[in-house]
Order: sequence, then structure tokens, then C-alpha cells
Amino acid sequence: MQYVAAVSGDSADMQRTKEIILESNPLLEAFGNAKTVRNDNSSRFGKLMRIKFNGSGVLTGADITKYLLEKSRILTAAPDERVYHSFYLLLKGNDAGTFGLDNISTYKTVNAGKCCNVPGMDDTEDYQLVNEAMTTCGVADDERTSIWRTLAGILTFQQVEFDELDGGDKCAVKAECVSRLENVSGYWGVDNDLFDTELRTTTLVIQKQNVLRDLTVTKAIDARDSLCKATYDHVFSWLVTTINKTIDTEDETAWIALLDIFGFEDFKLNSFEQLCINL
Repeated sequence: MQYVAAVSGDSADMQRTKEIILESNPLLEAFGNAKTVRNDNSSRFGKLMRIKFNGSGVLTGADITKYLLEKSRILTAAPDERVYHSFYLLLKGNDAGTFGLDNISTYKTVNAGKCCNVPGMDDTEDYQLVNEAMTTCGVADDERTSIWRTLAGILTFQQVEFDELDGGDKCAVKAECVSRLENVSGYWGVDNDLFDTELRTTTLVIQKQNVLRDLTVTKAIDARDSLCKATYDHVFSWLVTTINKTIDTEDETAWIALLDIFGFEDFKLNSFEQLCINL
């Protein structure tokens, strides 16, 4: 990518396009790469980048297509591995108190693999670099803040646990977790009472009537985890869309495609998602 950028023109517009193309890589790596036992910066999503040129061979823009993001890694990691870099960047790099987060040791998500620190990687410095890359790639200041607040909500939401009620047929947020759920509602800008209700119940349509059913603890945990995965996936997809809006162009006569695909992995427990990735 650096070579193509270096030999494809040097006008002001061209320099800006080159910068966005190059900066998009560390930005997407921060949100889609993780430390594994095989690689400290392993790509956990598929990416196809087309670098576009006009009839004179001058670089005019690019577009990115992303494939299946490994959503299981949003919540947990195998021993000696990490979840996505972005969570460690947020916990180590943001100014104290900016997002009201606790010490990194508090959060089970980032400690699942017992590998918060990686030799040769500076999460605090990378947090600043990723914020700069967001600006370069067209992410506004308020949008950048919303992204980090969304991740803060995911981290905090994973700390919310439930108690069984009525012999296990119902559940409620544990007393010590009520404030955590309120914090998540604040991060995500939702009504806390409604959020609490939706988290513990499901709505069925029976004969065109909406019927509210209570969830067990197990199903409430499934709902919590599914929402965390879907939310992070939406953030990642939004980043790709924003980058494309900034660098895409219809002025293309030819293009060079760079494919970065996931590596094969075999976990102790392989989900359908892992089967798709390996396939």
C-alpha cells in the first residue's frame, strides 16, 4: 500500500487520498485485530481493499469490503490471547475519568485470556494514534466520542449479572449490578427502565397480540451477550462505511485488490461462526 501510494501522484488531493488509505489500515486493525497465541496482531475479520486508478495510472481512491467479523472475540478470548485491541486502547489510553471507567483489572471481558499486556505494544500510545486515524478517515469528534462510549457500554454491560426469581422462571438484575446497568443506559443513551424490562423479557406475537414473557437467567445472559456482539459489529461496519465515503470514487479505470483474510483457528469450543471463518 505504501509503495502504490508513493508512485501514484503527488497533488494535494492525491496526498490526502493516500493518507486516508494508509490510515484506514491501523484504524480497522484496532477494532478488528487481536493478540492470539500465533500472532500479536491477528486479523479477525476479512477485508478486501480495492485501490483505484484513472486512465493515466493516477490513484483516485479506494473502497473496502469487510467480511465476517469474529464476534465471539468481542466477549472472550482463549488463554494467552486478547479480545479486540480497541478495548485495551480505551481502558489504558483515555484520560482518567473521561468515560467513567474503572481499572482494567475490573473487567472480565479483557481479562478472559489473562493477557492484558503484550510486549512491544503500547496501548496508551496506540489509543492516540487511532484517534488521529479516525479524524483522518472522516470520523467527526462527536462520532469518535460516541464510538468509545459504545465500547465503554459493552465493557460495563458484561459486568451486569442476574438473580433467579420465582423458582428460576424469571430473573432480575442483581442489586450490586443495578448501577452498572444505569451506566450502560447512560453510555448508550437509552431509557434505563425500558432497557431493564427489555433485557429480562421477550415479546411474542400470538394471534396478532403482543405477549410479554419473562426470561430465565440463562436467556437473559444470552440476550445481554447477543446485544454486545451486535452493537460492536455495527460499530465496526459503520467505520468501514465512513472510510468508504471518504475515499471512494467513481473515477476508476483500473484497480489493484489487496485481500486480508482470517487465519484458520481451532478452539476448545467452535461455534457456527468459527466454522464459517475456517471454511
